[in-house]
Amino acid sequence: MTRSQSHGEGLSLRPAAEDDVEVLFVLRNDPESVEFSGTARAVTWEEHREWFARCLTGAATSIWIGESNGDVVGQVRVDIDGGSATVSIAVIPERRGCGYAMEMLRHLQLKMAADHPTPELVANVHRDNAASRRLFERSGFVCTDDQSEFQVFRWCGRSVE
Repeated sequence: MTRSQSHGEGLSLRPAAEDDVEVLFVLRNDPESVEFSGTARAVTWEEHREWFARCLTGAATSIWIGESNGDVVGQVRVDIDGGSATVSIAVIPERRGCGYAMEMLRHLQLKMAADHPTPELVANVHRDNAASRRLFERSGFVCTDDQSEFQVFRWCGRSVE
């Protein structure tokens, strides 16, 4: 099947850089992102700048920017803790529903499988975020805990199509 550009084709990931601070701030404080976040509140510019500076200089967090035809379409982040990495993914509102989240996650899965002998990706998905639940289920993640407001999905390095 041939996929069109409107379905995530042509996506590339690059490491986040200092000049991405503003686009990530806008993504973080998008009303839908806030609704489904662990804090359920917007962050201030100063909070965001401090967090982002720590991410760029620390080893525990990696952020990649998804681009299509030179335009930023979203971000995917992993926070590494021991043998697992917690995934966070966001697509700019105008590009949601176009397949970019799936492509960013697929790129991340391939990278983690290549760079880590036994990668475990974990996603904490708000129970009411149906789009994210579908994304992780379609990407080979398995729900291992659905007893709270956030469901826990895990991917243990199985093959990625």
